[in-house]
Amino acid sequence: MTFDERVREVAEFGFSERQGGFLVNVMLHSGVFVRRQYCAWAGVTHGEKVHQFIKRLDSRRMATPQRCGHGRGRLYHLHFKPLYDAIGERDNRLRRPAQLGRAVERLMLLDAVLADRSVTWLATEREKVSHFVSGCRMTKDHLPFAPFGSPASPAIRYFAERLPIGVAADGQRHVFMYLATRSRTHRFRIFLERHAELFRTLSSWSVRVLFPRHVTDAQGAYRSAFIEQL
Repeated sequence: MTFDERVREVAEFGFSERQGGFLVNVMLHSGVFVRRQYCAWAGVTHGEKVHQFIKRLDSRRMATPQRCGHGRGRLYHLHFKPLYDAIGERDNRLRRPAQLGRAVERLMLLDAVLADRSVTWLATEREKVSHFVSGCRMTKDHLPFAPFGSPASPAIRYFAERLPIGVAADGQRHVFMYLATRSRTHRFRIFLERHAELFRTLSSWSVRVLFPRHVTDAQGAYRSAFIEQL
């Protein structure tokens, strides 16, 4: 399904196109959101329209509010199975509750996706494989993968990090998202190595690294790792 098709399916539940677009992004990339993210997406300030949107999700048991640490803020976990089913993601892992630390990481990814509408963001393994194999005419040998399960009969999972990939309208420029959750760059190097064959095949690409406040001092180390690895 395309993004617009998914928005139309969500709109059938009584949401506007703008609300539907936001909910689709949440279901594909984070499973959780905070009020300010909807305000940024809709171009509105905190007010009655935002309150009514949140109230509708809560009253219909589509989303559950959760405390953000010790403050008064709330994040909302969007878990309503028929909504996910409507966009072809009935069993999406984001429907499951996450611990606060992981939920905050997902909020960061959602922030990055919502902030850049110049590209179409691919979220699931299925649509990423389809884009590069069918759309870019590659073989699966070019795609990053990781084996899971028993060594005797491992299951192959492509794009195992489950991070968003942006595709420009021309289908040529690609943006690979990476979330730096620690100062050490070991996992980042693994990410780059897994994607190296794909990077060599694409004509235009970039890696966009997101740094939480507690690892901002590691930006130089990540830049060095990128240069050394590639």
